[in-house]
Amino acid sequence: MEQKIQFDEALIKRYNQTGPRYTSYPTALQFDEAFGIDDYAAAAARSNASGLRRRFRRIFH
Repeated sequence: MEQKIQFDEALIKRYNQTGPRYTSYPTALQFDEAFGIDDYAAAAARSNASGLRRRFRRIFH
């Protein structure tokens, strides 16, 4: 049984635009073998002490 894909041209045109790019945090360029657990703990402590309230976000793939 052969199935043909049907494309909705109006829908494609509607969403054919650039959007935000997903990035990890820290970004992949910041990964370094020299960045150890103590560095992570210090960065987390600085972030928590900043006083900024941030929402926790989870992204699953």
